[in-house]
Amino acid sequence: MLTESYLDTGNRNNFVQDNKVIKIRGPVKNWENDAAAPLTVTRATLEALFVTLQARAQVRGVPSVISDVALTHDADLHLITSKGQVVRTMRVVDGKHLFMIPPGVESVRILSRTARPCDIQGSFVDDRRHLGVLVGNISLQSMKKNVEITSHLTTVDADGWSVQEDLPCRWTTGNAILPLPVADQCRILSLDILASGPYRSLPEQARVLSVRSV
Repeated sequence: MLTESYLDTGNRNNFVQDNKVIKIRGPVKNWENDAAAPLTVTRATLEALFVTLQARAQVRGVPSVISDVALTHDADLHLITSKGQVVRTMRVVDGKHLFMIPPGVESVRILSRTARPCDIQGSFVDDRRHLGVLVGNISLQSMKKNVEITSHLTTVDADGWSVQEDLPCRWTTGNAILPLPVADQCRILSLDILASGPYRSLPEQARVLSVRSV
């Protein structure tokens, strides 16, 4: 199987060299013009290679260096208000998570576990994004009116949100800001969660540190 030994695309500084003679950095190359073979990152091609190599290793008795990882489908979805209050889901109705928002809250952060598709599905998946939950419609309901919130769909560089999607939905990265209109009464926030998980089941302390680092 032909592979590229090394193509300097600008990451030479990541290597450690113990020799006394070192090579001064040359021109940076790219996969489009300088690669010995075309670069492919499509799942169909890479997964087929992965399965072939995995089967070959098993036949030859090569031990796996990949340890099994416990997974969970619990997103641990909750909110933290601008006043530092932790708000848990009241109930879930048809995928819509309902939260009681206290008076005077200007914004909430949507917190959850995160996972990278390449870690959960396999290294043959070219998706290294840290994804929390996929949020669709958001609404804020009070005694007098129901307000649709769309800032997560329209704000390009929204804090804690992944890239904008073609559809009216967007992934969080585990700690996403959501501005809210201020009111002097309790309201119900509805988050339409379209997808989530699975996630690596981390020990509680490691998971807290992971969320704080997002």
